[in-house]
Amino acid sequence: MDIIQIVGSLGFPIAVAAYFIVEINKTLAQLLLAIKDLSQEIALLKEAVRTNVGIDT
Repeated sequence: MDIIQIVGSLGFPIAVAAYFIVEINKTLAQLLLAIKDLSQEIALLKEAVRTNVGIDT
């Protein structure tokens, strides 16, 4: 097999794999932002509970 045939037969799978890698990267970035936001909200809730109930945890 010469190089042109190899690229021709592997081009589509490589393109699909690259697409999925990009999409997974976007999804992971969104998940990381959501986790960060949730962590901040949990910290605020924890502080509110401490302040309102007088619990020291």
